[in-house]
Amino acid sequence: MNCVVDTHTLVWYFEDSRRLGRRAMSALDGEDNRLIIPTIVLAELRNIAFKGRIRSTYTELLRKIEMDARMETFPLDARVVSRMPESLEMHDAIICATAMMYRELTGEDVVLLTRDEAIQKARIVDTLW
Repeated sequence: MNCVVDTHTLVWYFEDSRRLGRRAMSALDGEDNRLIIPTIVLAELRNIAFKGRIRSTYTELLRKIEMDARMETFPLDARVVSRMPESLEMHDAIICATAMMYRELTGEDVVLLTRDEAIQKARIVDTLW
């Protein structure tokens, strides 16, 4: 399964938080799953880590991403920006557009791991929590 991972989902996974949904946890633990990290998620991780809003440092989080062969970052480029849904705030729109672009490029199904209600209600991409 191809899973685009949003910021909170990734933080909660790395920090073993109980806030992480069971189905999202199962997808993140799946050895055969591909975990796609939008570059906006990296930027958000850096921001919240530098502000001390999470236990981990940005360096620790980045190392975990780099060490996990299932994880790959996906660039924010003009193709992604052109697919941003206008109905969502900018960060959520970029994450959804990343999922849409990944699906388009690979021709494979993609699910977005998120608890974000605005994304879930928009039904722009398949979500899992």
